[in-house]
Amino acid sequence: MKHPFTDKQSHTPYTPAMKMADLLKGNRKLLSLISRLGMELGVGEKSVDEICRRQGVSTRLFLLLCTVSTCEHYAPASAQLEDLDILELVRFLKASHKYYLEIQLPSLRKRLSQMGGSGVAVLEHFVQNYCNEVVNHYDYEEQTVFPYIEQLIAGRRIEGYDIAQFEKNHSNIDEKLSDLQNIIIKYLPTDSPFERRAEILEEVYNMEDNLVSHALIEDKILVPMVMQLEERHGKKR
Repeated sequence: MKHPFTDKQSHTPYTPAMKMADLLKGNRKLLSLISRLGMELGVGEKSVDEICRRQGVSTRLFLLLCTVSTCEHYAPASAQLEDLDILELVRFLKASHKYYLEIQLPSLRKRLSQMGGSGVAVLEHFVQNYCNEVVNHYDYEEQTVFPYIEQLIAGRRIEGYDIAQFEKNHSNIDEKLSDLQNIIIKYLPTDSPFERRAEILEEVYNMEDNLVSHALIEDKILVPMVMQLEERHGKKR
């Protein structure tokens, strides 16, 4: 493979020929990723390429998503992005939005409601404000960014807008989760059961991992791919 994909922990390449089971066992974060791609477990001894083909997912895009998700400092070369289906990537991002909004955030709110203790109200208020910010962020992507991409693919460019505006205003909504971690670790009163506080903290850590990966995928795959589309559109004009 011309451009190997690399696991930051083992520094071994992710390749189409490797067993899907080995890839998934190497990083638990990828379990969430495959679910958002609409993929299933029960992969047996089959290779990454076999599973991707069987489940209708681009092998190249899958490997790229895995690498960017697990290797924070990895930046794909332009050649790795060429001929990828950007609409497949957009479908994945939309599925990710749905997962965060309909599964992860409600799960966090449910754990908070079950925790008890004098500090719960402060946490619930913080999380509600955070949820509102996440909703606004994803609404912008769903209502502005993704339709813009669809217009580009159709050969039309929306005047007065380009993907650089999204990149410039791309707020890192994962950063506030660090504040929530600090509140739980440093200030939450001990009248809340330790096990409940630890469960909530673990939930926040998992959410942070997913949101960091999501932002990396948008910054390192989506934005460069759209820029390539914009360049091709400009050459046609």
